[in-house]
Amino acid sequence: MFFYKFNFGGNDFIQKNAQKMSALTTINTNSPRRTHRPTKPTMMLLSPPSAKSSPSPPPAAAPPPPQQQESITPTPTHDAYGFAVENDIIVKNGVTTTAGEEAWDKHASSTLCNFRTDSLEDIILEHGVPTSRRAGLWFQWSGAEEKKCNALEENITYSTYIHQDIPKKVRQQIALDLPRTCPKHPAFECMNPEEDDESKQIVGPGRTAIGNVLRAYAARNNELGYLQSMNFLAAMLYLVLDGDEDRMFWMLTTIVEDILPGYFTARLHKLLENVDAFSVVLEQLYPNVAAKLEEHGLNISFRAPTWFLCMYFTSLKSEMVARVWDVVFFNVGRCPEGMGGPAALCCVGLGIVDSVADDIARSSNIADAAKALQGASDIVLDARKLVTRSFRDISTVAAMAQRLASPSVRLALKKQRDEITERRAKRSMTSRKPKRKRHTRSLSDGCVPAEFGLSFKEETTNPMNSPNTNAQIVERNKKRRRLVRRSKSDSTSSSSSSSSSSSSSTTAATTSSSSVIATFKRWLTPKKAAAPAPRRAPPATAQHVRRMNFNGTPHRRQPRFPTHMIVGTPSGGSSGTLVVSVDSPRGDFELKPKTTPAKIRARALNSTGYGTPPGTPT
Repeated sequence: MFFYKFNFGGNDFIQKNAQKMSALTTINTNSPRRTHRPTKPTMMLLSPPSAKSSPSPPPAAAPPPPQQQESITPTPTHDAYGFAVENDIIVKNGVTTTAGEEAWDKHASSTLCNFRTDSLEDIILEHGVPTSRRAGLWFQWSGAEEKKCNALEENITYSTYIHQDIPKKVRQQIALDLPRTCPKHPAFECMNPEEDDESKQIVGPGRTAIGNVLRAYAARNNELGYLQSMNFLAAMLYLVLDGDEDRMFWMLTTIVEDILPGYFTARLHKLLENVDAFSVVLEQLYPNVAAKLEEHGLNISFRAPTWFLCMYFTSLKSEMVARVWDVVFFNVGRCPEGMGGPAALCCVGLGIVDSVADDIARSSNIADAAKALQGASDIVLDARKLVTRSFRDISTVAAMAQRLASPSVRLALKKQRDEITERRAKRSMTSRKPKRKRHTRSLSDGCVPAEFGLSFKEETTNPMNSPNTNAQIVERNKKRRRLVRRSKSDSTSSSSSSSSSSSSSTTAATTSSSSVIATFKRWLTPKKAAAPAPRRAPPATAQHVRRMNFNGTPHRRQPRFPTHMIVGTPSGGSSGTLVVSVDSPRGDFELKPKTTPAKIRARALNSTGYGTPPGTPT
């Protein structure tokens, strides 16, 4: 409300006590790239009325000014890049403020605006890169612009690769990872996930764009093709570069080939080497944290590979990732070739460890320590504090690159590799040799006649006939104990025989009388059935070979048991002879097992042990 005081002593219009209204609220939308800033309040001026000169009436009492209402800023539902805000967790200093815009405008008007100076790095650490300038500066700082220009001289463009065919396996892997890339983001989500046909699915424009970029790079780099985590890099580039596929492709190419060389390979050799170096640097700068992790049986290497491959896209909030990538791309050209990217990622890793160092120190088990490192995205929420602590207080990117290449780090890495090699050598020396597979005889060997079947023991491998098993060892120990007891009994019997020789004269009379009883007792005691001897195949003869290879045709293994048997009595044969005619592929032949009732009774008597009593007339 405006209050005016009019003076009718002249034609002059005097305005006094004009109160400004500045009830401004930030408008929130779901746009992934749009950020709204408070606009400057405008002054409403009224033109003076054309009134005639007249005596001025007495001034009216001014009403009391109304109470100023407090401006309530609603909690945003999405961050600056379109990701949903969960649990009201908001990143501080993630977007460039008005003071940052003024600092950038001042730097742009200076004569050194096109150079990477320390003053520009200070502006980046304090305020970050403005959203309107980020896409162009990333494309220039990373070296993607120069790579694209060099490719244009050879008539190579993004469209050159987008139309090339790639292996089916690579195409399937890319199609498998696309739905896993930021599935809740409006630019990458699928409207009808229940549809199995990909051609009928309604997906966001971001999923289509990163799919095209990943397939184009797979066509460019046939040796690598595609590696997981490249989809997350393409997603972040899509959000920052406003979906420009050409710029996305060349920036992804620069990251994989120039900024992080050797990271995206089949064996990940350079990545693992930098992870080991990072663990050594952590022991040097944060010995208490490293000792606590080692006490729990944990190493920083369980998180560092994910940090480095995804460039912290899956470990930090998107606004903080943008601030981190600002510094990474800015320092790429200020370090030796291929060392700026790994060094910058190590600085950020140390900054995260520094932020959660207290939680790791309070951890009582491995689960608490792992949770502190994995939950860094909910703990590290001040973007300015993270980048200034990582790239200014702990170490600069150039100093970290020198430290990673220092002799102390190299010597520690060599010591670790020697210990691992020695441990593997000891493990290989103590490991058991593989068992030699036993050969099982079969009819195809040509040494087993057809009428002799293999015993179950020879056909089937079981714990008793397999070499060097626990059952075999137990059986050998039992035999050894039996031999020991038998030798002891032989020694006692020899000693008793010497003592009995002295009393042989006194027992001579009784021996003759007891011999008849002992003989009768032995006759009553049944004999133990002898263990059946294992059936062994006799050596092969010419008859056997002819029988197995009849009519000059090669033998094909047939079932052991006949498929059809005809039982009968031969004409002119004895009544005690049974003839079995076998219908087999080898021809009809006759088996004559000579089994008679007399032989059956004899076998029964031998098995029971009861024979003819002594003294019985024959």
